[in-house]
Amino acid sequence: MEMSVQLLNGLLTTRPGLDKYVIIRFLHELGIAGVTTHDLNAFIYQHQDVFEWRLGDGSSRLWFVKGGTSSVPSAPATPERRATVSEFHQLSSPYPWQLRALDAWKKAGYVGVVEAVTGAGKTRVALQAIADAVQAGYFACVIVPTIELMRQWHKEIDKQLIDGLGLPIRLAHLGGGESGSLDGR
Repeated sequence: MEMSVQLLNGLLTTRPGLDKYVIIRFLHELGIAGVTTHDLNAFIYQHQDVFEWRLGDGSSRLWFVKGGTSSVPSAPATPERRATVSEFHQLSSPYPWQLRALDAWKKAGYVGVVEAVTGAGKTRVALQAIADAVQAGYFACVIVPTIELMRQWHKEIDKQLIDGLGLPIRLAHLGGGESGSLDGR
């Protein structure tokens, strides 16, 4: 048995609003072993005519069959104006631990490390930290171990901070064949 549009369609019709990790777990239980998040992402994005995502709690993408009905509310409409940095907290509905982490990070001079379990919302904390640092006149650097993560971070910063908040951020990439500069050139 292999992953197919029909299989995924059936799964998401009976269980709408699953994230990629739960989908992979179901696939493994059905005997489709060895499917990675990379495999699933490539497959599901290849079939965007059939599947769509909505942001869930903690900014995870929840997958649905396009046009399918579910009891999960649809994503809110995109606001006509851009949010300010001070509104970012309200838009992302941070958890108390995230607010404490950001507070401690600012008090430490915009320096620190956040340790949290997978899915806890580290990306949201990091995006808010980047927004706060840029607003305070600092530079921000995101260091990741893979090219794919570099691309994901570029996409999130672009979507959330540049497009979403209208922050004047210039992105540069170093590594993976990219030779961007961190000194602004």
